[in-house]
Amino acid sequence: MNKAWLGDQYASLLDPRSTWFQRWYFELRVTEEIYRFQRYGQLASLIVMIFGTKNSEKDYLARLAKIADEGLRLIDIPGHIESREYGICLPHTPASGAEVVLDRLADLLSDFSVQIGYAVFGEDGETFWELLSAARKNATGTSKRPIPFHAA
Repeated sequence: MNKAWLGDQYASLLDPRSTWFQRWYFELRVTEEIYRFQRYGQLASLIVMIFGTKNSEKDYLARLAKIADEGLRLIDIPGHIESREYGICLPHTPASGAEVVLDRLADLLSDFSVQIGYAVFGEDGETFWELLSAARKNATGTSKRPIPFHAA
C-alpha cells in the first residue's frame, strides 16, 4: 500500500523499518473497525505473521513492503505488532476470504521461516486483544523449518 498520501506530518503513524502502521495506531484502527463491525454486523478478519529469528530482517521487511504496495486492498490495515510480528486487518472479510489471503501470504513468504494465523471477528473474539490472541494460537509454519511459537 502506497503510504505517500499520508505526508510527512503523519510519519509517526508508520514503523520506519517496515512502513507498516505502528502498533499503537494499528491497534486503534482495528478497534475502530471492530466498533463498525459491531454496529453494522459486518465481518472482518485479522491475520498475524510471526517471523523466526533466523530470517534476515532486511529481507523480510523488503518483502512486507512489497506485499503492502502490491498485494493489499486500500481498506486493509497492515501493522507492526511486535519485534518480528506483523498483522493485517481485513475488513469485510469472512474466514473463507482470510484463508485465501493466508494462502497467498504463505506462498509469498515461503522462503522465510514464518508462522501465519488468522482470527475472525465474532467467531474468535470481539476485541483487538482477543483476535490477536486467537490468530497467534492459530499460527502455523509455512516452511520446512518450523519455528517455536511463544505467545506474548
